Amino acid sequence: PENLDAWGLVMRGSRSYASFNRKFLAEDEPLLREALSLDPNYVPAKAELARSLCWQATNFYSEDPARDIAEAYTLGQQALESAPNDPLALFALGSCYGYTGRPREAIRLLEKAISKQPNYALASAALGLALTFDQQPARGLPYIEQALLLSPLSPQTYLFETYRTATLCELGRYAEAEQAAQNGLKSYDGWYWTWLNLAWARAGQGDIGGAQQALYNAKSSEPRFSLTLAKESAAIIFKNKGENLLAALEPIWPEDLLSASENKTD
Repeated sequence: PENLDAWGLVMRGSRSYASFNRKFLAEDEPLLREALSLDPNYVPAKAELARSLCWQATNFYSEDPARDIAEAYTLGQQALESAPNDPLALFALGSCYGYTGRPREAIRLLEKAISKQPNYALASAALGLALTFDQQPARGLPYIEQALLLSPLSPQTYLFETYRTATLCELGRYAEAEQAAQNGLKSYDGWYWTWLNLAWARAGQGDIGGAQQALYNAKSSEPRFSLTLAKESAAIIFKNKGENLLAALEPIWPEDLLSASENKTD
């Protein structure tokens, strides 16, 4: 980069990879915006800010998800125009498309990212998830498992295992999915989607009490967690709007977690 301070800010603004939650994503954003103000053409700053905004929006940590997704697309596209073969730029826009109901575009960009950097674990995991979101979980699973092999001690293990949990649930392999979720929680237990996917895996095995406990744990990690939030998030992320997840969980969802307004603590 032309400005080493911008590089340092991007490094500091990427903490949410290791601890995915509302607090860290909110703290990352101003650091990444400051990096971009110091070096407006710095591709990693644009790419990381695009990723951060997209992750905030799709997890409903954002006050205006549609606005943040639109800005993420713009930043990601600008980064890719400046560096069309840069693996980070390809990953940032590709994963953002994958999280926002555009899996075919995501698959194309993420495949290119991996062709440029074959050991890019985050891109491999994101490609696997995009295939799952495109209702191709059998194709997606090997990419997620490859990410785990590439980075077995990575601080992103919880991300990869959460992706693997959802993919195994889509395949109806619920016992394996539960183990994947438990592996992810050992790495980091603060992302509500890991708990939500664990609930899905348990419900698929008929463990209603265990599924409901996982939903309460999701609430502990995100005060605004509710059925309403889960539906809104799944509607953005999944091509099938989270149909299989919601079919398993909505009939057993605890009444006091139906909406954030009924049990909001923040």
